[in-house]
Amino acid sequence: MMGCLTCKRCCVAIVIVIVVILIVTISLKYSRRPSDKCYTKAAVAADAGTCSEIGRDILKRKGSAVDAAIAALLCVSLVNAQSVGIGGGVVFTIYNASTGKVETINARETAPMGASENMFGKDPQNAKPGLFIGTPGLLRGYELAHKRHGRLKWKELFEPSIKLALDGFQVGRALALAINETSDKILNNAALCFLRFSSDNETFHFDYNFSSSSVSTTENKILTYHRMIEAFRFANVQKTKLGDPVINKNVTEIVKRMTSESLADGIRNKIKDDFKQTSYYEQEDRDGVPEDHGTSHLSVLAEDGSAVAITSSINNYFGSGVMSRSGIIFNDQMRDFIDPELTSGHGKNNLIKPGKRPLSSMCPTIILDKHSKQVKMVVGGAGGTNITTSVAQVILNYLFFGYDLQKAVKEPRVQITMNETGIEKNFDKSITDGLMLKNHIIYPNISFQYLSVVQAIVREEDKVCAESDHRNYGYPAGY
Repeated sequence: MMGCLTCKRCCVAIVIVIVVILIVTISLKYSRRPSDKCYTKAAVAADAGTCSEIGRDILKRKGSAVDAAIAALLCVSLVNAQSVGIGGGVVFTIYNASTGKVETINARETAPMGASENMFGKDPQNAKPGLFIGTPGLLRGYELAHKRHGRLKWKELFEPSIKLALDGFQVGRALALAINETSDKILNNAALCFLRFSSDNETFHFDYNFSSSSVSTTENKILTYHRMIEAFRFANVQKTKLGDPVINKNVTEIVKRMTSESLADGIRNKIKDDFKQTSYYEQEDRDGVPEDHGTSHLSVLAEDGSAVAITSSINNYFGSGVMSRSGIIFNDQMRDFIDPELTSGHGKNNLIKPGKRPLSSMCPTIILDKHSKQVKMVVGGAGGTNITTSVAQVILNYLFFGYDLQKAVKEPRVQITMNETGIEKNFDKSITDGLMLKNHIIYPNISFQYLSVVQAIVREEDKVCAESDHRNYGYPAGY
């Protein structure tokens, strides 16, 4: 009992120290953010500036884009341990400039071989945390990506993060806020109390001919956001039909239909410019997508033109809350399956089966210029079910609306549920008012825990520009 009380006092003291450190150092931290985010050769954009710098240094040592991505994400596992780590999983999208080929490596967690649909019993909310751990895939994913595309030795990718761990690092605001959000989880978990702190590809065709004129006036912008929000809702309904294609053989046909122009035409015809729909489901569609928060994305564009978009997760903040003796925080990805006992509805393609990967909203994206075939944009995000819509908004902002990259990422975004539209602080009130006149239900000021975070790199003629989302207080690095 005394040990537990001591542990709790220790955790409270840690949180207090973190807050004090942040108050003293936050202005210094922002004064160090690089003001020039365009480079001549290469860039890395992670959600933690130190990790962007580690990735950049790997590139400067002639490491590959994959080498830089692995080294940078290992760093993120330390400084943003609430979101990512080797106890989780990862998805790579890799563009090899020498061959012109793109590949995806899906190393997400899988259900243990002893898992079953009824494994959580009649009271899943009170199930033991260990039951929610999926078999981690991250290290296997790193290994495969390095085997195919690595240049530096395997151990060299780990050395910067090992040094960072031994030397210690200042807790960033993202980690501090996550600790505050989950303080009850930490204070009641003896394992987490001993954490030591110191100072499947989707394509939709929306033929609205979006351009800079789409946001040139208040009236145009209201209509554009209305159409965009409605399209997102219809797209989210389609997303709920997905599942692991290795287990569910019908998913391939579902994806084929989802990416067809005929489906896009059908959705576009259902969207009415004057009012919000009351239903977005087809008759058979009543599935849901589980929410999660603990995710990280980083983007890499190397000097040779190769690129990596990589998204990794342990699911919710600090995953399952279970930590190994060696300090690995394990995921709780089993929550990403829709179990009949866990939710009001369930998707037949996302039920628990041994060896199966759960449904995910990860979308690490690489966009090529259709003429030069060079990388135009590397982008992806974190933020649970809002990842896809947040990434789409950044892409639209940059490629269609004519915003510069910083504005494209920084612009306040909408985040949607099936019937409500969340808006970030400082979102244009005139647009909000216009959306309400079209029957949109608006809720303002999305809390930190639910914000999506996007990292992006673009090629602009002879420059490489990068942006790490200010919402997670990171910054990019390049040369």
